[in-house]
Amino acid sequence: MVAVAMANPNGDNAGCSCAFSPICWDRNGKCVDNTVLLADDNTEGIFYAEFDMEAIREYRNREMLGNTFRKVEAYNQLLSKEIKEPFIREGQNR
Repeated sequence: MVAVAMANPNGDNAGCSCAFSPICWDRNGKCVDNTVLLADDNTEGIFYAEFDMEAIREYRNREMLGNTFRKVEAYNQLLSKEIKEPFIREGQNR
């Protein structure tokens, strides 16, 4: 198991901590609720979500999508260190 800690500011519409399992279908192809943790807007605290990595690995070995539709080239812009408008800020290293 792997535990992950999450935190968001509390308050109305300030967000809520959540964690979802990548396991979306059971062995029969039936959709499952993959919610691991879902906090409300106002509860203060540190929340932990546990993920069964062996179950996730097994699922990825059998599930229908695998890496079939991955578009790795689409990640290039996410990995770029170039900063463009509207994200340029005064005093920022470019």
